Amino acid sequence: MSWGTGWGYEAWGGGSSILETTSFYIAGARAASSRSVLVTFSQPPNIGSPIDSASATNPSNWEVVNMDNATQFVVLAVQPVSSNPLQVVLVLLTSFDSQASTYEVVANPSMQSVADVAMGDPNFADFTGGYWVQNQTPSQELVDVANPVVPHSPAGQLIVGSNGDYNLEAGTDLLRKLIVRRLVTPKGGFRHLPAYGMGFREKERYSPTQIAKLRAAALIQIAQEPETDPSKTSVQASMDPNGTLTFDAQVPLVNSNQQVDVTVGRKAPDTGV
Repeated sequence: MSWGTGWGYEAWGGGSSILETTSFYIAGARAASSRSVLVTFSQPPNIGSPIDSASATNPSNWEVVNMDNATQFVVLAVQPVSSNPLQVVLVLLTSFDSQASTYEVVANPSMQSVADVAMGDPNFADFTGGYWVQNQTPSQELVDVANPVVPHSPAGQLIVGSNGDYNLEAGTDLLRKLIVRRLVTPKGGFRHLPAYGMGFREKERYSPTQIAKLRAAALIQIAQEPETDPSKTSVQASMDPNGTLTFDAQVPLVNSNQQVDVTVGRKAPDTGV
């Protein structure tokens, strides 16, 4: 592969905040249809001329490969996602050749962000090609033990039902819980998931620039949940006069007409000012 580059846990570090990340890299990818790929960046990419070597809309800046058989796909066009400046959609000439295979999308290191930051590590992301299978076959609904969030605590409480067993939760209730966990977990909080979480910390004041970075990080984290539709997800961030930072997210589900609304807030410390 012409531009592939290795990376590992060292690049992310342990327990670092998303606010420390100023680099431009690929945060994730997923199949958007049987022959398109949705790519999410850490910063808004340059979406200038499709013949510009620094532009994310230049098809020659991209490679898509089946990692199981080394088949390469022709990228016909690259379309910005109007509702999310962190994302573009790669349109392929042919459909994915295997539903179960792992694919890799790679960006040319010459690509830049809209702020002229050069592409860094990782400049690639892996994904599976089975998006259209999820829409054409009965899905296996995700189920988890119900443990509603306890106020003023990151932990939850288990609920025992009338049958003596723990209650379960699924659907929009489960997705809402998974999103909240992503937003409140510090980045690097799980050693085996170095890119999980966004560093939205309790009792910490943020500048407007930092709030904007956290909003972008929230969009990236929410996009990692497979039930969500990143192209239609929106996140608003605001801080009231008392220093309470609040995130409101509207997250449509990709396989239904349902939407999950999530609100997460954190109170900044009282500085006495």
